[in-house]
Amino acid sequence: MDVDEILKRRTYSGDPGSAIAGQYDREVRPYLSTLDTSNVVALSLHFRAAMLAFFYSHENRYADTMERCLAILHSQGLAKKTHYDDMYATYITQRKFVKANEFVKKHNMMVEEEIPKVIDVEQVNAKPKIWYIDVRTRSLVADSFTWRSGLTVVVLSSPRCHFSFDFFAAMQNNSKLSALFQRHGVFLVPPGGELSFDALVQWNQRNPGYPVILADKRTDWPEIGLWHTPVFYFFLDGKVVEAVIGWPKEGSERALESIFERLIKQQAIIGSNGINEN
Repeated sequence: MDVDEILKRRTYSGDPGSAIAGQYDREVRPYLSTLDTSNVVALSLHFRAAMLAFFYSHENRYADTMERCLAILHSQGLAKKTHYDDMYATYITQRKFVKANEFVKKHNMMVEEEIPKVIDVEQVNAKPKIWYIDVRTRSLVADSFTWRSGLTVVVLSSPRCHFSFDFFAAMQNNSKLSALFQRHGVFLVPPGGELSFDALVQWNQRNPGYPVILADKRTDWPEIGLWHTPVFYFFLDGKVVEAVIGWPKEGSERALESIFERLIKQQAIIGSNGINEN
């Protein structure tokens, strides 16, 4: 799979995931049915191709192919550390925290940080499903996200993204934006292969007015097309109406303030006229 070439051509619109997954389906998947399970090079190539397809698309069927290839490699004593690391990262991205923990124990892996206690007793099925951080018990707790009526700003952010920190520092130095984001903001961490739980706990301890939560799956948020950080999605009654992408060196405070002002004014007009846009 020539992922670099796909990214270079930019023949896709929005996220490159569909283009890369499409190339996998056309050029790699057809050979799975005739795969020689004794050919370690072919197995490793299929594993990596499926991993790349999953990385960009987050579609579970590619993770299933990774599991199939890894099981064969492991049974033959040919699996390498990179195979196990990539499979573990895939489980974290899928938010299969219990499975990831079992995988680590089964293969005696050394990981950067242990997975915390996971509370998903009721097996939350409502969408969007999110995970919030219980700072007191240092746990990940599954819940369903409830949209507020009116204005909500979903801020895609990450404790490992310095642009997210740049935005947050600018917001804290702007009393107007601080108040607006405390009232309307939701700080959402995209699914990814690094949990960074300690960093998430520290963030929420230091910033109780702006806690981060974890998205469970991208597909739970069909309105979100770009999962970079930071991206600011302005929702009115659950529908995207505006977006600001990234945080440039000069900041985007004025752009955010302008959108807030316009949408809040729009809400006030709709409310005073008794209009229901739905």
